[in-house]
Amino acid sequence: MIEEALVTILTTPLAASVGDRIYPVPAPQNVKQPYVTYQKISETTEYELAAEAGLGHARVQFNAVAETYSEARTIAALIKSTLSAYQGTVGSIYINWIQHGVDVDLFDEETMISSDYLIDYN
Repeated sequence: MIEEALVTILTTPLAASVGDRIYPVPAPQNVKQPYVTYQKISETTEYELAAEAGLGHARVQFNAVAETYSEARTIAALIKSTLSAYQGTVGSIYINWIQHGVDVDLFDEETMISSDYLIDYN
């Protein structure tokens, strides 16, 4: 799945900031901050002559959660610098292009920067 491929790409660049705390939503209860969560927002497949063409498009959201805004912003920036314009093969998935979408700053019980990425892959 495309989400796991993206996590593989992010694991090393984020290790110093969040360790191995990269989770699909929702994060485990009482997890130590900072951490990152992710979720697939949407996914479509292209077709040719009534058959799948093997090209996929996904929108995946990453959430950088930290105790301070500065720390969340730093983690979100690491995610962006790693994923934006990425091209390459991860396992059996070839990623044609990753485009950064939007960032949203959220403040509730936690400080979170939510970022969307658009991925073309096959």
